[in-house]
Amino acid sequence: MDSHVQNLNLYCRLGGGKLPSRRSGKKSTTYSVQDFVREIDECFGLDVAQDSGSVHPQLFCATCKALMQRLLSCPADSRVVTGGCGQGKIFRWQAHEAPDCAICEKLEEGAKGGRRAKPKHVHGIAAKAAARDPANTSPTLPFAEFVLRATPSYVANQELVPERFTCKLNDLVCPICSLVVDRAVESPCCKRLFCASCVFVWLEESQSCKSCTEDTNISSFSSPHPSLQRILADITLRCDNAESTTLHGCSMTVSLSSLREHCKSCTPYPAACITPSTPTADVLQAPSEMLQGGVADKLLSKLIACKSEGGKLLQHTGRRPITWERITQALVSSEDASERTKRKRQRELESVQRSICGGSEGSAAQLVHATKVMSRVDRDQLLKEAGVLPKGPSEGIGLAIKADLQLPWYGLRKLRRYFRDFGVPLESEAIMRSQLSSELPFPLLCQEVPLYDKTGTITMCPVVSFRDVTEVILHYIQLNHDAGLLTWRDGAIPEDEVWVKLGGDHGGQSFKLCFQIVNVDHPNSLANTIPFLVFCAKDSPSNLATTLEPYVDQVQRLKSMTWQGKKIRVSLFGDYEFMTKVYGLSGSSGVRPCLFCLATKTELQEVNVNSEKSITKPNTQ
Repeated sequence: MDSHVQNLNLYCRLGGGKLPSRRSGKKSTTYSVQDFVREIDECFGLDVAQDSGSVHPQLFCATCKALMQRLLSCPADSRVVTGGCGQGKIFRWQAHEAPDCAICEKLEEGAKGGRRAKPKHVHGIAAKAAARDPANTSPTLPFAEFVLRATPSYVANQELVPERFTCKLNDLVCPICSLVVDRAVESPCCKRLFCASCVFVWLEESQSCKSCTEDTNISSFSSPHPSLQRILADITLRCDNAESTTLHGCSMTVSLSSLREHCKSCTPYPAACITPSTPTADVLQAPSEMLQGGVADKLLSKLIACKSEGGKLLQHTGRRPITWERITQALVSSEDASERTKRKRQRELESVQRSICGGSEGSAAQLVHATKVMSRVDRDQLLKEAGVLPKGPSEGIGLAIKADLQLPWYGLRKLRRYFRDFGVPLESEAIMRSQLSSELPFPLLCQEVPLYDKTGTITMCPVVSFRDVTEVILHYIQLNHDAGLLTWRDGAIPEDEVWVKLGGDHGGQSFKLCFQIVNVDHPNSLANTIPFLVFCAKDSPSNLATTLEPYVDQVQRLKSMTWQGKKIRVSLFGDYEFMTKVYGLSGSSGVRPCLFCLATKTELQEVNVNSEKSITKPNTQ
């Protein structure tokens, strides 16, 4: 017996091959089976934790170690045992039986050295008889080798009864034990699935299939088809703790292949054991009358001590996990807090919002929804305080925009509509017109005057004008002087004169009479054009004579006035049609169409640009 145990340590526990000798100075190439109990059980289906020192070796070789690592790296449903010192077979160790011990004989043959004897083959009548009657062959295949043909074991703590599964399992129930197959193998005759342990025991006593009663043997059973193995691994069932009589039952359904891993993390505790050391997941499910002293302190101490992930504590409840977060009580309102405190609170708020809304994208979608459901007044106020939009124009900003951009009233109406779409209100046109009238330095004269319309009919038309245009012109000259805008164009304008132009133009439905200060950089610009008479009618000679008559004396008085000792010089401007109407000419079809001389139309047609023919100058007296 002592020699039997001593010889066992020279051979591999898994494949039965001889271990390499330990030479001095070299690293050992053998491994203890007790250090790899779980891995050996998962790969080969051997429970080496129950090994006996007088029956099983305690070491295994590096070749089987490499095979085990390769199997662990593959999915459970695609593992194929090939290689190792046993060439894909697990050696079946037996107890010592003196004097005819098969193990000792194997060890003695291995110690002799030399070539290995060839296996004896059965020839002739004996071989044919065995082929005709496979039942005559006894099940000599070891269970450790036979189980390698089966699928992995998925049993955790309880039996796989069909009632635990969520679907019908007619073809996946073992005909021998009436449970869902574990370590399934397929019969060669009826293709039914059996538990490997059940069919191995069955065929030791009977040489017929349990399902179809056909003659068969253990060596003819094979591994199920890979597609059938995947179906078996993917079927779902309730957890082992679903019907537990402890604190709470697990309501989760998991796949058969993940049952073991789930059961490792799903371990309920009895209600009588609820103490401060009980896991928080069970405390959360317990009734309040079962809680003993110190449980609340336990939860609080865990949250205070939690520093990872920004003060979060994840608790598994057997159902949906619960996330606890540590939030500091605010002593100062954010309205009075510093910018640094506001940034810190914002980070905490975003963390909580991401947890509730399911991530950053969900948090952004929730923020958009919160903005939509707010009232328009509250939303505009919020955006104004955040500085996203201007706080709103001050009084008179509409008139300032109109003056700076030189917009007509219809252009300002369009601009106000655009501003309203972006939440920036402007004053109404009525308010701006009232503001404009209140800011005018001189009063306006509004009256109805009989004028000719387009059809030649005399109608009462509105006419708006300044009462005294001389005061308005002198006022604008002073404004340009105060702003430093007056210029004499390097002597082009005499230093003792200020030039003013009067002119008119008909556009749209109205006629405008304006004046311009010539002593500026851009005298013809729209900003320098000031209207002082407007009427809604055609600029016919009769209408001009009626409306311009009050200004004849005012213009004559302006020409005789001075400003700061400088003489005011007045000239007329406008298009040819307006100028001919003011001068009383009949236009281009008249006898004397020129605005600057008395030449007739015929003389103007006959004159040559190179000739020196004199033209009669107009009488300026």
